[in-house]
This record gives sequence, C-alpha cells and structure tokens, in this order.
Amino acid sequence: MNQANGTDQEDVRVIQEVAARAIRRLNVLEWVILGGAGLIAVLGGALVSWLIAAQLKVSFRLTWIGLSMLLLAVPGLIVILRSGKGGSTSTVISKLKTKEKDG
Repeated sequence: MNQANGTDQEDVRVIQEVAARAIRRLNVLEWVILGGAGLIAVLGGALVSWLIAAQLKVSFRLTWIGLSMLLLAVPGLIVILRSGKGGSTSTVISKLKTKEKDG
C-alpha cells in the first residue's frame, strides 16, 4: 500500500513540474503577443496618422501617439472586460490549490 502511495506522489510531483513549465512558457508567449500587438498598434497608428494628419491639418506626432494608444487600448479593454465575465485563470488556480490542500 505504501509503494502505491509513493508512486502516486511521484506522479503528482511530475505533473506539477510539467504544469509549472507549461505555465512559464505560456507567460513568455503572452509577453511576446503583447509586444507584437504593441508594435502593430504603433505601426498602424503611424499609417493612419500619415493618411489623416495632412487632411485635418494637425500634428503628425500627436495624432500618431493618440491613434497608437487607441489601437492598443480599445482591443485590450474589450479583452479585459470579456475575460471578467467568464472564469478567470486566478479562479482556476485557486481551485487547483484548494484541491491540492484537501487531498
């Protein structure tokens, strides 16, 4: 009986290590995607600003800054608001930790 319990604990430890590694990789991927989204927002803001700055007779730089922030902030806020409605990852992690403590 002790042999099976020791094997189960070893399996749990291995699964926890694999899950922790996957979480770290997903965190890195999240930062890469965020950086890519920022780059696309800056380039898109520059393009739109270049197209409309002369028409509206406004500063290219101010228009570029404003549009870049809008192109990143609006989709970001939509994602944050949508994720708030469903179960968040922190909820899932807290449930896993509770189960781990219980048994």
